[in-house]
Amino acid sequence: MTPAPRLVIAAECPTCGAPLDFGEGATTARCGHCGSRLLLTGRGRVLAFHVRPRLDERDVLAIARGVAPTVGDARLYFLPYYRFTAEEFRWVIPDAVGGDAQPPDLERSGLDLEERHVERNFLACAWDGLGLYSLGVRPDALRLSLFREERVARLGRVVAAETAPDAALAHALRAADASRVVHRAVVGGLLSLVYYPYWVATAPERLAIIDAVAGTVASADASPSVRDRLERREEASSDTVGFRPLVCPNCGGDLPPDGTLVVFFCASCGRAWEVSAERLEPVPARLVATPAPGANVIHLPVWRVDVAAPDAAPLLVPAFRYRGLRLLVALAARLTRARPALPPADADGRDARSIAGGHLDRTDARALARVVAFALDPGRAATLEPGDASLVWLPFEMSGGALREPRTGFALPATGLVRDAAA
Repeated sequence: MTPAPRLVIAAECPTCGAPLDFGEGATTARCGHCGSRLLLTGRGRVLAFHVRPRLDERDVLAIARGVAPTVGDARLYFLPYYRFTAEEFRWVIPDAVGGDAQPPDLERSGLDLEERHVERNFLACAWDGLGLYSLGVRPDALRLSLFREERVARLGRVVAAETAPDAALAHALRAADASRVVHRAVVGGLLSLVYYPYWVATAPERLAIIDAVAGTVASADASPSVRDRLERREEASSDTVGFRPLVCPNCGGDLPPDGTLVVFFCASCGRAWEVSAERLEPVPARLVATPAPGANVIHLPVWRVDVAAPDAAPLLVPAFRYRGLRLLVALAARLTRARPALPPADADGRDARSIAGGHLDRTDARALARVVAFALDPGRAATLEPGDASLVWLPFEMSGGALREPRTGFALPATGLVRDAAA
């Protein structure tokens, strides 16, 4: 479960005012100037950002007059786009079976497990015919800024979104090649609003719309009625990232400033915390004892997801980052079948670097639990209902380039483990 690279967000440190950059969807940041460790708030909400324009009015008029010589003036507008990113996991019918007219026997035909990164950008208004359906330049060339409406309004007119977040999410989640999909889980979903700048130049009986970042002509012959819609007075969504000190809510100890973590283990007091919208929420968790004292051990987080079904064992879902989905699912299946005893260990005095943080929250753990259930029993998986989830930090022995789970003997190549940035 290794997320694809995301956009960079430019902000300012709330402590010293120095420039502070962090990745899209990050949960923490650390100021390179004053060293402040910060929790980034707003996770789970639709947060707003904007893209700064690179072209001024004089540059735009020169471009616009190349396609509409009678252009007289130009005005800057910030149009709303929804941006959605996630990781998708799918159990699919193999291609050789997919053309069969009869529903396949899942127990016998076998299924393929696929993983893909989802990234979709689309206009948050139902405006057809303008060529503005997606962000104007490649997302990897963009830098986002925190949306502060009063600041952006000094540059140009901010256009409110017309599409509600629920409808936008439904649009973003539309599945491709759905006929082959037996089960699908979307985790790490991030829906945000990006206000993107366009210059609108006026000519008799038409408008020219210019991308204010790339300098390209999005439309050379837009109807003047578009200007009326651009000028409508509606409140724009302005919820954006906030900042709080990154410390344990129980003991005040420092937590690792790894922006990819959604669950933190405090080595000082032995408690676990999950990133919520505005704060860190407590998570039921325990450190599991090491069967072989003295071994070179790292504790990795695994969600224990209860299942509402007779005689069903809790599903054990890895919450750490690893390059290799199939191996993770195989590990999860082996652990779940084994139903190992998980006696608690004492966290006091342990090196924080030997306890990895979690990259999967409770909601996503429940979604991936069904992916694991299909590996165990495809015929029964659809009927299972994931319930409460708690965390266990399982010890893995590090030896000979492998990570070995001692209770089952299952080994993962150590090169696939993605360690915390602060480790």
